[in-house]
Amino acid sequence: MRRVYDDTMYDVAKYDIMQAFNLCQPKKISRYSYGMYRADASLIKQEVLRILNANGNRYAFGKVEHAHGIGNNNATEIIYLGNKNEQQICGLIHTNEDMYSGCFCYVTDIDGNRKSNVVKLYGKG
Repeated sequence: MRRVYDDTMYDVAKYDIMQAFNLCQPKKISRYSYGMYRADASLIKQEVLRILNANGNRYAFGKVEHAHGIGNNNATEIIYLGNKNEQQICGLIHTNEDMYSGCFCYVTDIDGNRKSNVVKLYGKG
């Protein structure tokens, strides 16, 4: 199976992922840390992927890159699995955890151009 950079599915993926961000339940994306429940980027991506695949969409997440080597700000490849012979890397999910239990999330195309709104997800115990 080959991997290709192809943003033809970007608009569909962006719409599906933004809908999934809005469906995330705070208790499922939270981890207790330093006296409070915080939205955790890895849990958010797991929950978004669960929501997407439960609705019949075929997505996966690929390589994660951290900005400046800092773990609270990262970009993860969005892989569309619609074709049996190839995986289309069609965009990136960006997550940025703040200090006060929130996580800012948005989607960009493969060139890094943001065409979606920023969603802030909060943790809750």
